[in-house]
Amino acid sequence: MKTIFTFFLGMCAIALVQAQPSIGEPNLSVDKEIHQFGQMEQFSEVNCVFTITNTGDQPLIISKCQKSCGCTTPECSSDPILPGETSEVKVKYDSGRMGPFNKTITVHSNDPDEPAKILRIQGEIIAAED
Repeated sequence: MKTIFTFFLGMCAIALVQAQPSIGEPNLSVDKEIHQFGQMEQFSEVNCVFTITNTGDQPLIISKCQKSCGCTTPECSSDPILPGETSEVKVKYDSGRMGPFNKTITVHSNDPDEPAKILRIQGEIIAAED
């Protein structure tokens, strides 16, 4: 009798777990992973925007945007991105130094599959023409 009762409780527990709605998750998708500036003149405006879309079914939260060096300034919102909505990561590069550059911005979020998404900016700063 005790075995039947234990079996019955186990079956009820399994049915209860299966009846619970599954909890989804956020998913960070980006329009591009690399922005190629090409050649830009020294001291010119070197800015770009990456568009983040939440393709999951739970709110996506960007906790921080981390730059790889002091010459790169990322700007991102910490407001939750609802499913299907977008947000922008704005990036500014200090074009005072001449030569090629290849910098990264790491976007940290609550996306369980990819909690740290790496975005890259590349180009070359050349001397300004007089």
